Amino acid sequence: MKYKTKRQACIWVAVWILIACICWFISIVYGRNRNEYYIPGIEYFILLFGISVLTYFLTYDVKRNHFIKCGECIPGCITGAECEVNGRGEWTYYLLISFYDNGQKIKFTEGYAGDPNDKLKSCECNIYKWNGKYIEADLQPLEREQMPVMLNIPINKYRGKNKNKKYV
Repeated sequence: MKYKTKRQACIWVAVWILIACICWFISIVYGRNRNEYYIPGIEYFILLFGISVLTYFLTYDVKRNHFIKCGECIPGCITGAECEVNGRGEWTYYLLISFYDNGQKIKFTEGYAGDPNDKLKSCECNIYKWNGKYIEADLQPLEREQMPVMLNIPINKYRGKNKNKKYV
């Protein structure tokens, strides 16, 4: 099992958007002669939009692999997490990773799908530094057969983008 970011977990949305854009493209191309309100070039824009959305969701690992290949590895530890719930009831977890690079630093990760206490084996991970930027990698997810190990990572819960109101 892989601990996925929200971007990786929503790949099926991108596939559906691409399918809808292809269907829309085909309907515009075949219906062009019957429509007097036709906008020239709109079918290519729709197809390009669908392809670009799918490309955005598929290319996340390209950046991470480049950092791992070219960057400097720094050991880190997950010290906490912040959880945000949106209006559809989807939970997003932002991990706080503490590491030492000329002094102690803390990095917020991008959003992950799933509670880190239920999805990870340990709090250990690596941070890769390249051109003054950092990215987390080498999180240790649980295997499918393994029972969750309670890591007791403290999680602050918020509702929506308003971090002044804690979600209970």
